[in-house]
Amino acid sequence: MPSRRSLLKGILSLPIAAAVAPSAAIATVEDVIDLSKVIDDSSKVDLDIDYHKLRIFIKNKGICSGRAVYGCLQDIFYEPEQMDDEVPMAAMTPTHFKMINGWKIVNPEMITCRVPAPVIGLVNP
Repeated sequence: MPSRRSLLKGILSLPIAAAVAPSAAIATVEDVIDLSKVIDDSSKVDLDIDYHKLRIFIKNKGICSGRAVYGCLQDIFYEPEQMDDEVPMAAMTPTHFKMINGWKIVNPEMITCRVPAPVIGLVNP
């Protein structure tokens, strides 16, 4: 089975005619990801955080929603013992997020922001 990344590359390389022709199938993120299986509960997101390298690794086997990852990080970084660490993620809109303060997600392919387009709404500098 092809990886999610190669499927997204295939969708992004669709010719324009395929996107506008009435008989052509239009691929969306729902065609690549079964949204009913997306982890959308922040308490079920499992992260490995490297505070020295400012890296976050998503350990879940399934795809997580951007909202769940954001919520999990907010829960972690707003604990009193974490108050000296800068938050790693900002919500631009309810479905678009941005990594900030030098943080990066090591495996951003594990996040979907549930947008009906072949784009993941995560800015990972």
